[in-house]
Amino acid sequence: MHPGLLGSPDHTEVEAADLVRTETGFSFSWSRCNPAASGFGRTDELTRQTTEVSLPFAWRLLIESAATATAVFVICQPVSGELARFWMFVAGRDIDEERATQLAQLHRTITEQDRVVVESQRPRLLPIDITEELHLKGPDAPSLEYRRRLAALTGPE
Repeated sequence: MHPGLLGSPDHTEVEAADLVRTETGFSFSWSRCNPAASGFGRTDELTRQTTEVSLPFAWRLLIESAATATAVFVICQPVSGELARFWMFVAGRDIDEERATQLAQLHRTITEQDRVVVESQRPRLLPIDITEELHLKGPDAPSLEYRRRLAALTGPE
């Protein structure tokens, strides 16, 4: 997913996320080798991403390298069972006009790639019952925690 932007075919292993439950949701973080096109650090530099989820509809990503830090704030508002409004705000350290334009385009590209995948998934609605799918302990831990906490807020499907 997102080759050259958030991942690389040369670095396919994903470390287990450090997942921490919080009063309003949970957070998780991991390190990854930075691809050239991401601009979140130097090529092949180790970057750290920390995501804080505020249930049910907001999260913040902080992507840090030795040279820079970028924060992404996302808020969703359900409009119907299959439609939501989506707002994204991106900020960072030492960002000039050119870098702001690059970041905006990068996040548009990532969002569009995600949209294509999400809209092709079946079932169309996110299953809250996590026993209906096969999961991998490390990479799927944040998704499983989100669904557990969402089920606690909304009750069974």
